Amino acid sequence: MPRPRVRLVRHMGAAALQRLTKREPGSDLETFERARVEIVWALLPSDARGDERVPGRLVRGERLVGDAETLSFFDKAFFGASSKPAPGSTAEVASGVLWFEPWFASQTSVLHDGWSLGDDLDDCSASWDAWTRARPDADRSALNLPASGMPVAKDVPLLPRRVRLALELERPRDLRLRTPLVAELGPEGTSFNVRDGRKLPEKGRFVLIGDEWMELLAVDGERVSVARGQRGTRALLHPAGALLHHGHRTVREIPVDLVREDWDL
Repeated sequence: MPRPRVRLVRHMGAAALQRLTKREPGSDLETFERARVEIVWALLPSDARGDERVPGRLVRGERLVGDAETLSFFDKAFFGASSKPAPGSTAEVASGVLWFEPWFASQTSVLHDGWSLGDDLDDCSASWDAWTRARPDADRSALNLPASGMPVAKDVPLLPRRVRLALELERPRDLRLRTPLVAELGPEGTSFNVRDGRKLPEKGRFVLIGDEWMELLAVDGERVSVARGQRGTRALLHPAGALLHHGHRTVREIPVDLVREDWDL
């Protein structure tokens, strides 16, 4: 199951740098006037092994660029073989996270009718590589495809015009409202029965079973029709009794102040 990550570099104010470097209040921070800080956000699986009722968690980390005692968030070894960040480098921001979705609008993306993900010049992308340094790896997932028509960055990083962040959260008390599969579901099945179809969200929403996302196409009583293998996942075998997870969706759109929208797209 793909779990998005965001890594960026930014300048930080004196107070934040004082906290990050653990200096005493009033310390001289002139040497940090142009200091840069790396930030990482990542969606990780839950630490609760064997309990599929527990969704993922969102973590965040920050480090001073050039700190010899910590590993850069952009280092290939930062997310090791376990796909987890280096120990002690991040802190949990939120638990119960089903999905974390960053979308990016390029200089040619058209947003009048909403955000659309695709390969055309007027579409948005689910990944962004400000320096065009072969990150991310487009062979891993469709969610790693860069924006169409992006020029090569030269002296400065190329930033998106706008960023849309979506979170889907499932609270612990929501779990008792989730309905399970009545029978085993194979990778080829596109319809199945659940115990209580009234506990599912509306058509067009996404549900998570195990490590597979599915889009709800129709709910007729206890009979459910879905599109399998959504959000970069693949169709899997699911046992009887597996829960259909879904959560509250929150979306925030953020303009990037360094980019002028001269074309009113």
